[in-house]
Amino acid sequence: MLRRSLWAVPAALALAGSAWARPRRRPKDAAPAPAPAPPPQAGSALLGAWTLVSAETLRESGPSTPAFGARISGLLVYDRSGQMSLQIAGERPSVGDVETYQAMSAEDRVVFLDTYYAYFGLFEVDEAAHVVTHRVRGSLRPNELGVNYRRQFGIDGDRLTLASPPEAHAGEVLSSRLIFVRVHPPA
Repeated sequence: MLRRSLWAVPAALALAGSAWARPRRRPKDAAPAPAPAPPPQAGSALLGAWTLVSAETLRESGPSTPAFGARISGLLVYDRSGQMSLQIAGERPSVGDVETYQAMSAEDRVVFLDTYYAYFGLFEVDEAAHVVTHRVRGSLRPNELGVNYRRQFGIDGDRLTLASPPEAHAGEVLSSRLIFVRVHPPA
């Protein structure tokens, strides 16, 4: 498995003008130092932004159900530095304006928290196993800090599928499947 974020440290030091990054004088007849190798591009097929089109909870004992309701939106981003971010917004009640939302009680605002999911962190790709690992550094849910989510992935054209392994929850075996389409830059 490849840790994709470590190459950025020397680059950041060089950009910051660190004493460690200053060139050293070499004897006149010494060969120049070889240029550092570019960072590996493991998981390059994942790089970019992806829009969520489907989120399902799969049950071992029954039919799948939409996660976050029938009307969802979301964005998943993987960048070259090894950073990733995921946001999912489920069905939410309509609120006319900011003042109305701010005037709501804390109990009434909970519905907005319960229908939104977000985390960010680092990612690693195991190409041979078709597994991407999300290393959570920040999350809307505090219990996820430091958690590593391993997801099977498949790419078919501009379609990305992420699937979690089955896990027992409240006496039932569940897994999830998220389907995204690649975001293309405007022409």
